[in-house]
Amino acid sequence: MKSYNKVTGFFNFEQLYLNQVQNAEDNNIFVEVGSLWGRSIIFLGQVAREYNKNLKIYSVDFWDVRGVPELMTPGLDPSGMNYIKDGEDCLYNAFLNNIKECEVADIIKPYRMSSEEGSHKFNDKSIDFLFIDAGHTYEDITNDLKCWFKKIKPGKTIAGHDYDWKGVKKAVDEFFGEENIQVFNTSWYYTKPTEDKYTFIIPYRDRKTHLETLLPTLESKLRYYNYEIIVAEQNNNDKFRLSSLYNIAFKHSTGDVIVFHDVDYIPTANVLYKLKNNNPTYPVKQVIFLNEQMSFKPLEEIPAGYRHFNQDVENHWGGVFMISRDHFKLINGFNPLYIGWGKEEEETHLRLLEKNLICERNDEGLFYALDHYDNCPLITDSNFIENHHLLNNYKNNLHVGYQNILADVEEFITENNIKWLKINNFKYENTN
Repeated sequence: MKSYNKVTGFFNFEQLYLNQVQNAEDNNIFVEVGSLWGRSIIFLGQVAREYNKNLKIYSVDFWDVRGVPELMTPGLDPSGMNYIKDGEDCLYNAFLNNIKECEVADIIKPYRMSSEEGSHKFNDKSIDFLFIDAGHTYEDITNDLKCWFKKIKPGKTIAGHDYDWKGVKKAVDEFFGEENIQVFNTSWYYTKPTEDKYTFIIPYRDRKTHLETLLPTLESKLRYYNYEIIVAEQNNNDKFRLSSLYNIAFKHSTGDVIVFHDVDYIPTANVLYKLKNNNPTYPVKQVIFLNEQMSFKPLEEIPAGYRHFNQDVENHWGGVFMISRDHFKLINGFNPLYIGWGKEEEETHLRLLEKNLICERNDEGLFYALDHYDNCPLITDSNFIENHHLLNNYKNNLHVGYQNILADVEEFITENNIKWLKINNFKYENTN
């Protein structure tokens, strides 16, 4: 069997293809738009065979040398063919011969047509992975994205080559938002959001600058999501009650997936807001701390317990946490007895384990942490002591949850359609 690397072609995204195959299921649909001699799609077919994945693989291309002027000049074609002599079908014939010699002709179906015509061959939300490597002008890529994006299944990946080309980058950045694009070598890729509705709950008090930084970043990142944002503001000067704010905001939410999001955590491009295997998920993998000038904070100025976060947060359970609505109810939400600083997030993790829920963490997920004063109280603080006691005896309070906390809530919708809750006068109600 002839190997893919013996075929002429421009191919530097092997790992991207390999990752997609490894995560694929039988009968998934993979489409490559722009294949030329077939080197990359042959790799796709051969790797699918190697991993025993029964994929449906399609190639869409004109296979017309007139669209690639340098290939019409004898001696310039890397394969050594003379298109003037061999005719306009020779590129297509070379592709067919290559997939045959590489023994993948039975699993690769070619569509000899334009990118737009090819998109009509597939139903909306039917494709599991699409790679675009056809025309490279701004207009070509813009049209390809408009034709193909609706064909991608929610939660699946669309990608493309030559992100280092000016026209390609401009079109991709405009369509998805530059901050939402992930890059591998010279390729870009984007994971389409699921169709679930997402509720982002942001606990808040007196951090206007943080909120003004986070909100536009989220709104841009979520442009293709079905989502709502709830700002849960504690409208008093008492000690902050994170768990209570989260619980009350949950009762005002309408999402299928709830994202509890610290106001000072700013997502970067590789952050994916998506439940992993439908399990409770922590999308935070790395955190880089910034100072007031939005520059990297020197390591010695970061509390010792957080200095390794720039490499891996490891088992830190705070910052951003995602959970389905049903799972939140299953664990009875957050324990509202926590007041002041610390430990409620650790208990939430233990509540998940009590219900035999798997806690996932994404393989990537870099956040910038905005500068703020450390609110850790003295060890003699009564609430700080009580919070440790609550954590050590968490099993005694598993019956205490989101339904036990009440408050006075003023709700209004802002101009940019954010649901804002002003919350005061917390009341604990024992339902036992």
